[in-house]
Amino acid sequence: MFIAKDIGKKYVSAAGEKWALRHVGFVLPDRGLVAIRGESGSGKSTLLNILASLERPSEGSVFFNGIDLGRMGERNSADLRNERFGFLFQHFNLLEGQTALYNVMLPLLIRGAKSGEAKKKANALFSRFKMEALASKKAGVLSGGEKQRVALMRSLIGEPLALFADEPTGALDKKNESLVMEALSKIGGSRLVVLVSHNERLIARYGDRVLTLADGCLKADTGSAFLAKTPQASPKAKRSHSGRWKKALLKADFGKNAGKNLLSFVSETIGFTSVLLSLSFVYGSQNSLKKEKRKSLLYYQCSLSEKYAYAIPGSPLKLTKSERPDREKANDIFAEMPSVSIENDYSFFLPSYSSFCVDGETHDPVSINPVFDITLDELGREMVVAGRPSPSNDFSTCVVNEELANLFSFSIVGRTITLAHEVSLAAYGANEDLTFAYSFRVAGVVKEFSFLNAPRIYYSYPAARSFFRRFPLPEISEASGRELSVDDLVDEALGDEAYARYSFLCFAHSDADADGLRRVQDRLEADGSSCQIANAVYEVEKGFSSLRSAIDDSMIPFLVIEGLAVIFIIGAIAYSTVIMSRKESAILRSLGAHSSEVASIYDSECLFVSLSASVFALAFFPVLERIINPFLEAKTGMENLLSLSCGVVFGIPFLVVFALVFLAVALTFLGVWFPLLAAKRLPIAESLRDE
Repeated sequence: MFIAKDIGKKYVSAAGEKWALRHVGFVLPDRGLVAIRGESGSGKSTLLNILASLERPSEGSVFFNGIDLGRMGERNSADLRNERFGFLFQHFNLLEGQTALYNVMLPLLIRGAKSGEAKKKANALFSRFKMEALASKKAGVLSGGEKQRVALMRSLIGEPLALFADEPTGALDKKNESLVMEALSKIGGSRLVVLVSHNERLIARYGDRVLTLADGCLKADTGSAFLAKTPQASPKAKRSHSGRWKKALLKADFGKNAGKNLLSFVSETIGFTSVLLSLSFVYGSQNSLKKEKRKSLLYYQCSLSEKYAYAIPGSPLKLTKSERPDREKANDIFAEMPSVSIENDYSFFLPSYSSFCVDGETHDPVSINPVFDITLDELGREMVVAGRPSPSNDFSTCVVNEELANLFSFSIVGRTITLAHEVSLAAYGANEDLTFAYSFRVAGVVKEFSFLNAPRIYYSYPAARSFFRRFPLPEISEASGRELSVDDLVDEALGDEAYARYSFLCFAHSDADADGLRRVQDRLEADGSSCQIANAVYEVEKGFSSLRSAIDDSMIPFLVIEGLAVIFIIGAIAYSTVIMSRKESAILRSLGAHSSEVASIYDSECLFVSLSASVFALAFFPVLERIINPFLEAKTGMENLLSLSCGVVFGIPFLVVFALVFLAVALTFLGVWFPLLAAKRLPIAESLRDE
């Protein structure tokens, strides 16, 4: 059955190389009890492990029924151990947390046998050894003799061709020693038993053949020689790769590793929640900006001007001059948006930035801006947070934003804002000094996009236009020979006069038109046109977008660090589990479990924890959003800066859920892969020796 040809085994350590076996060769038949004897360190166990395919020789070859064990792959070696070999160890090597019955059934379960079939065969062995009462007990509570007999039953249940026993009586009293040796002797009558022992008395009594080792060399081969059959390839049994046997081990591992799994669960939940918060800000801030930027009355208007650059002779510098484009050009620019109103800019006469008085007290300058509809019927009355919009577009009322209202310790609603402005005009050869006194009652307060916003007063542009159309210019009218108003003067200006403000005001009357103003701005910039559109909200939006993009970019390394942290946590806990379960893994592999099957036990445990953490993070995250958003709104004035739907994102249902589950699986795979790879490379025999 076995042919050993000049085999040797070398171990390498910090102390150097050491040969445990050297130039050992022999032939073993298909039955009988073959004992291997020798002093401690003579290589007995190493030789047994090589025959049992638990270790590979460093040189030479071992053939089992014509098959070179050294050339077999890991999976084929595992199948061979499961289907053809049985093992009996000095320290029993049982799964202490499982029942005696499960331990005995395990080789058949690994082979893929049905549970009922394996249980029937196991119970028959318990009856044969008169141990029925111990079947349901955990292996950890059995005595040494009981454990060894359970281990013996486990080695026999698969009906092996060869049974390997390494010091099987070393931890037993004389009574149990005799029971085990009698059983092994009887088994040797029908199959091969290879026994390692230092007990000369037992070897002399039960050994049919004795191989004597000294210093790693075969010194003697004595005893009866059974006629060996002609070596033939052993037929391979069909193996069903059922994973049902792993459920009991997985359940036991969960109980054993409850503390570590809880730590991993909490750590991964924090990691996954951090990832969701980061994505929520990226997605939510983008959507919030789209909504919030409309919460500004300035969003619905812009100024249109034309800029010319003039070279300075002898200098690389250029001078830039701003002018108001002619109306025909302005109409062409907004040809696709006929509903946009293109109007004169009166800010020379009603300044866009000025100090003001409330109840006779003068205050620092603030922005003063026109809106086309002070009633807010067009722009949305939901922006009003105090008072109410003006009932009509008159020139005696205004609205202010929260930033201005917050300048006062009292309510500004109903108060009167006054301001005065003096200008000097020169036109048609005449000069005219004008004094304007404006008085507005505050009808309401609007809540606007607060990012970088300034205190503002809003008045009705149509009312201002009517006012300036009626405001006379006597000196200039006399010089021109016709009646001229402020509006007439501004309207007839060539565009480069200061009182024309070098620009037109353009008003949108709907959200679609407001978005259209922005598209026109982008188009003019892309075309390199001399005409330009300016809007304070656009600049603020660009500033916020740049800031958000910078934050988004800065989140990338944090997301990577979070991912690496989760991998490290999973890996550290998996490595700890693998190391603690090193002996258990070696037992399973010695019984024929593939290393991938053993790995899947720990992988499944970590994967279950990771998936549970991801599901909990998904469930907890919306609650966290509702808690954090009010604080962010109080700081930024923007609603729902954190907003990530677990439903439909980018038109894909449950994208976030699938993405996070995929992330959990990927991080678990990366975290568990390295520890399992390291465990896979550990020799089975070395792990079995760890006590």
